[in-house]
Amino acid sequence: MTEHHLTDPQLVASRERFERASRRALELSSSLSAEQLSWKPATDRWSVVECIEHLNASAEAYRPGLEAVLSRARDQGPRQPPYRRGTWVGRFILSTVRDHPERRVKAPAVFLPSRTDLEPGPVFERFESIQHRWLAALDAADGLDLGLRFATPVSRFLRVSLEQAFLIHSHHELRHLDQAERLRQLPEFPS
Repeated sequence: MTEHHLTDPQLVASRERFERASRRALELSSSLSAEQLSWKPATDRWSVVECIEHLNASAEAYRPGLEAVLSRARDQGPRQPPYRRGTWVGRFILSTVRDHPERRVKAPAVFLPSRTDLEPGPVFERFESIQHRWLAALDAADGLDLGLRFATPVSRFLRVSLEQAFLIHSHHELRHLDQAERLRQLPEFPS
């Protein structure tokens, strides 16, 4: 990934997590076979490729709201901190994806992988394309009002700030890449 000089420390930290997630996903896709990427320990558990598709679905579901709030922030022009405080919903989601990696949380339907017979190649290519969009959005947001809020895809009543969206998704990616790595550690994982 290219070097950028973001000024907001939260955006810098989010960029680092997105870039780390990209490297880890690339390592998974290049070191595992299609069979390994699609293997599931049980019918109610996700495969490696389903973990990645879940991240794709989550990012795509947030995309319209994120783009709209970025446009609104650009229209308002540059803004220096302090920003309006994030929402309690955003703090709750962030604590779930960041602070409790071992806790299983049922994903809302809008974020579920669309199918179980996923082709790993296109799923990982889509992930990388989405990563580039996240990084472009981070660059576009730098210097703008990160406290602007928008509705989550789950409900128009559940809102997060722009800053929280970056934090949530960058931590969320690492959470599910950890999940994918744990699959590799299972004794029954195909060799």
